[in-house]
Amino acid sequence: MSSEWRRKYARISCFLPTLIRFPLVFEYHSEKGLSDGWGVIHDISLGGIKFESRELLNKGQKVFISFTISNNFIFTNAPGIITRIIKNGIYYTYGIQFESLVDQQHLKDALEDYFITNKEK
Repeated sequence: MSSEWRRKYARISCFLPTLIRFPLVFEYHSEKGLSDGWGVIHDISLGGIKFESRELLNKGQKVFISFTISNNFIFTNAPGIITRIIKNGIYYTYGIQFESLVDQQHLKDALEDYFITNKEK
């Protein structure tokens, strides 16, 4: 395998309900000029997430993701960019790359906690 195909960060499989906010596309929106949608994170790494939703988003679009890994690790409006889209029936699977504004140490601690907690189960 060539080096350009290797992932920079290891991924952890998960099932985390997630709120995603994105620039207005539909008539229903919040007071801050962003639409709200829901979905599920299926895997996560320090670099980004694989996210499934019924929301139609565009490659290159900026989004804000809110999710909870445990009571100690809550992420609110973490910025990311849509890098990949796969349509599967009425659902879309998105590759979302975190922007550098995500606190990497906090996310690393959260992923370690999630891995240890779920390994014990």
